Amino acid sequence: MRTITFLLAVLSFTWCQAQRNYYEDDVVQIVKKWHQNEAHHYWPLNVKAMSARHISELKNVEAAVADSIIFMVIRLGKAVPDSIRLDTVALGKFSNLEYLAILNSPYAPFDFTGLSKLKTLVFDYVYNLQAIPETIGKLSALEYLLIMGANTITTLPEGIFDLHQLKTLKITGLRDTIGTISSRIGKLKNLEFLEIDGTVNLPESISELRNLREFRLRTKYGTNRPTKALFSLPKLEFLSYYAYEAAHLEGIEQLQSLRVLNLDSKFIPNELGQLKHLEGLMQYGYRRSTYPEALGQLQKLQALQIINNDSIVQAPSFIPELPQLRYLNITSCDKMSTFSPAFSQMKYLEEVDLPFNDLIREVPEPLSHLSEKVKIRHAKRRRWR
Repeated sequence: MRTITFLLAVLSFTWCQAQRNYYEDDVVQIVKKWHQNEAHHYWPLNVKAMSARHISELKNVEAAVADSIIFMVIRLGKAVPDSIRLDTVALGKFSNLEYLAILNSPYAPFDFTGLSKLKTLVFDYVYNLQAIPETIGKLSALEYLLIMGANTITTLPEGIFDLHQLKTLKITGLRDTIGTISSRIGKLKNLEFLEIDGTVNLPESISELRNLREFRLRTKYGTNRPTKALFSLPKLEFLSYYAYEAAHLEGIEQLQSLRVLNLDSKFIPNELGQLKHLEGLMQYGYRRSTYPEALGQLQKLQALQIINNDSIVQAPSFIPELPQLRYLNITSCDKMSTFSPAFSQMKYLEEVDLPFNDLIREVPEPLSHLSEKVKIRHAKRRRWR
């Protein structure tokens, strides 16, 4: 029991602390913690919990005890006999289960039929997981589905797209064997958070996710993008996007609800300046020596990160034109050495972070009025790309 309690405590600290409330958190904190935060999911507190490491533990739970379990963690481990694949366990007797986490397992020999109250299903550290159980489509109350590390999975059950109550869908580690995500993803009308990480294509039906507020797409170079469909989402507030062609950014100005953009691209179109409600911008991979002047039109921008541009020799000139900028981060721009005098007029900056820029060794003169707020670091250099 002590082991179970400790495990649940660790999971609670790890997952609960990682969650953020995008709709209330300060935008500067959102930008600074963008890569540390987890997808939204339901976590029941102060409930009857169970942890299992063997199939037999699940089978031997008496019905009366099973009814009282609200939270369950299953960790079969890597050393699972092949015979387990044929030994399906019916989980329906845990009829009041609301949260189920399946960790570090090559197999998921479970029948989800009967779990009518399950709200959250998490697959984590499942790099060797062969397949998701087909009965996942019977989890009619499921609101949060997170599948992390799906490196070995070759197909996604169509039942996932029957989960019409889903608010969060996160799938990471997908390989190119998946091909294109099913067009039935458009049926997930209640989806608010979507993250797809892998070498996959997305269908045009993504435009039907009219309640989507956050979209994260990370993939290898060369994967297609449904750009026009993505940019028609009316409620999208938070977007992480990798555009390897200029055409993939055409139409982005339609996202007039967008608050935070994490953009990895060699291209920055002028229409980015038309995102009138943008409060946070993170930009990676741009290689030109100057930035579009149109970025100075982002009058509500409060947080800006520019990372890994070896072409600029002077800090971008549009930055002093941002009247509400509170946080500025310029990282790994090794040829940059100067800031224009216009930076001396920026009175409202609360924090300036200038790490790992080879030629910046002290606070630049135009930022001297903010010297106590400027951070410069060189030790333990980190390359972002």
